[in-house]
Amino acid sequence: MSKPGQTPTWEPSEADFRLLLDLAQEPIAGVDLEGRCTFCNPALVRMLGLDCEEDVVGTTLHDLVRHSHADGRPMAQEDCPILNAPFGGNRGKGRGEHFHRADGTTLAVDFWSYPLTRGGKPIGAVITFSEHAGGAGHGEGRRAGEIAAAVDLASGIAHEMNTPIQFLGINLGFLRHSFDRLSRLLKAHQNAMRAYPPEVAERLRRVETEMDMDFLEAETPKVLAESMEGLAKVSQIVGAIQELASAGKAAPPPGLDGAVKGEHHER
Repeated sequence: MSKPGQTPTWEPSEADFRLLLDLAQEPIAGVDLEGRCTFCNPALVRMLGLDCEEDVVGTTLHDLVRHSHADGRPMAQEDCPILNAPFGGNRGKGRGEHFHRADGTTLAVDFWSYPLTRGGKPIGAVITFSEHAGGAGHGEGRRAGEIAAAVDLASGIAHEMNTPIQFLGINLGFLRHSFDRLSRLLKAHQNAMRAYPPEVAERLRRVETEMDMDFLEAETPKVLAESMEGLAKVSQIVGAIQELASAGKAAPPPGLDGAVKGEHHER
């Protein structure tokens, strides 16, 4: 919230937050201090083989993923490394944790967890996940060292790209929201011009003509829409790279080639 005399700041809305979650290709979940999921994104639903986000929200994360030790023994929630660090006020990370999908199959997962605080007091945590590039599930053979290094690199690149993608999505949402507000202001100004002295109104009309306001009003929404479309395409490519890294394949997964060669729509 801006204080009097300060430049107004943009405060992301719930829709902006939803956009951020939907754009993220990495699975994300938020939990409260009881370990219950308070939000998630579609990528998490897909990773766990569930049908919808309603299958996640309100459920204890530990029970949802059926976290287990490497030998298959169930892990007690109090031993869970995913929540221990953020609930203690620290960031946490881990590699190759064993989860179970909804169909009972296992997958190895890397995670990064971050504490959430309000007024200096802990209120929960945010966790991001990625499928472990070294292999998913018990009993699967290890890839050759060169392939493991390559898929690890792909996974790291995709992980690093997600943050700027998310910021771009939020910033484009801000620009679209701001332009809508400026457009309403301009229309109100144009209506009010009828009450201005003729010489003032004429001077303002000349400025509008010089700035080509009609063109800007018509084209700016198109540019913003195309930018959002392009960002979604980049997000799709990053998701395909993550699929490649998770599967440890030598060839691109279905969809990567199409994402890279996506049609360009000209205005």
